Amino acid sequence: MEHTIHIYTDGNKTKQGVGSGIALYVNNKLTHQIKHKLNNRCSNNQAGQTAILKALHALETIKLDNNTQLTVKVFTDSKITIFSLKKR
Repeated sequence: MEHTIHIYTDGNKTKQGVGSGIALYVNNKLTHQIKHKLNNRCSNNQAGQTAILKALHALETIKLDNNTQLTVKVFTDSKITIFSLKKR
């Protein structure tokens, strides 16, 4: 069996605070919605990067068969993070 996981992440900094959010879909079904409040000293970029990191940690909680082919796609608007990952 094959499973597809789509992860949507975002981080934001406003006057009200800093936070990140994650929506995780397994086979087009929403399975996780996660919000994290961050320290107000964090930047918008740190919030976006935290969202990606927390999303990858959330993957560990998904129970799938061992013989399953898995495709994971992460969607983010954090250009600085995308650029830094491509450089590696």
